[in-house]
Order: sequence, then structure tokens, then C-alpha cells
Amino acid sequence: MNYNRLQVANRIARKTFKKYHGHYPDTLSGEEREHFSGENHINWILGGYRKTKVRCSCHACGNPRKYFGKKTYQELRMEESE
Repeated sequence: MNYNRLQVANRIARKTFKKYHGHYPDTLSGEEREHFSGENHINWILGGYRKTKVRCSCHACGNPRKYFGKKTYQELRMEESE
């Protein structure tokens, strides 16, 4: 990836990280700092957020069809309109 594009992608990834965690990955709390130390780990975290905007796909965040066999809101609206 081009250096300038990487900088922009990292900036967006930092904003996404802050949106979900309440702080930037550079400013970790004491307990997190012990567990996640070093610039390489921060780059690893940002790499994940550059590729995907959401890190979780659990039953609360994921697709209702996959976990509960329910229809999505869009599918329900489509049925109502027919």
C-alpha cells in the first residue's frame, strides 16, 4: 500500500477503534498497556480495523438469519409490500 494511502487508512482505523472502544489504540489504560505493548501490536490492531470496520460478529451484532433463522428487516419489509 502506498505510504500516503496507508496513513489515511490508519487515521480512519484509529477513528473506528475509538468509536467502539472509547479511546485511541495509542492511549491504552494501565492494564491494557501491560497486555498490549509495543508499536507492532498497535499496527496489528489497526491492520484489522483497516480491513474490516467491525471486529465482532456475535449473535448480538451479526446476521439474524445465521444465528436465529429469522428474516432481516429488509426481507420483512419486502414481504409486507407484496
